[in-house]
Amino acid sequence: MRTDDFYLLFQPIVNVETSETKVAKVDEYEVLLRSYKTDTFPSDEFHFILSHEEYYIIFMDWFSEKLEEKLNQHPEILLSVNFDLDQFQYIGTIQFLERFNSYSENILIEITECFPTRNPELLDSLPDILKKIKQYHYKIVIDDFTEGINTYFLYKKYRSYYNRLKITYKNNVLSWLNIVFLAYYVRLINKIYSKEISIVVEKIDTVNKAKWMRKFGLYRQQGYYWGKGSEKIEQLD
Repeated sequence: MRTDDFYLLFQPIVNVETSETKVAKVDEYEVLLRSYKTDTFPSDEFHFILSHEEYYIIFMDWFSEKLEEKLNQHPEILLSVNFDLDQFQYIGTIQFLERFNSYSENILIEITECFPTRNPELLDSLPDILKKIKQYHYKIVIDDFTEGINTYFLYKKYRSYYNRLKITYKNNVLSWLNIVFLAYYVRLINKIYSKEISIVVEKIDTVNKAKWMRKFGLYRQQGYYWGKGSEKIEQLD
């Protein structure tokens, strides 16, 4: 396993509340793992790493160094970092949370939709995992809401832990209706429980999608329309 084969991509998450859908404020990025060979997520390599704790420790050391370097260069930014539940089978993940505790206001922890295939019992341990993340003062995000394990049922059961929902805009009417329903649902939850749950709509790849989401009060957006991402932090405003 060679970490030299990997790099980190920083894809902008924009806020169009106070700007037009041509130019947007950017102070937040999702951290994406990529392969130099394919310029895509190295799925096979990552799952191989997850099956060997000694390789996972090496990977997390490399990942942490890259992340810390970026935060030191840009102390004002927010970074969203993805974690599969399978990653919580190893102490290396808890060590990551400990290491970046002083950066907890700069890092959001995204729980992906992936089922913990290597250790299915981790799904039953989800409340303990969420508590552990909160102990280190991180905000928690549901990635790909309504996909995989990240269902409405799970959100309702553990909503006190979550600060944000991310949902993908797909090219069909059902997806659009689901996003609009979610927007009204979250506004109601925020009002009833005095919460501040935010929503990010992913896969915004056209100006029309950006405008439609803005029309329904969905100001935080992510996707190729706003940038594929870069190894460097690039401001759009």
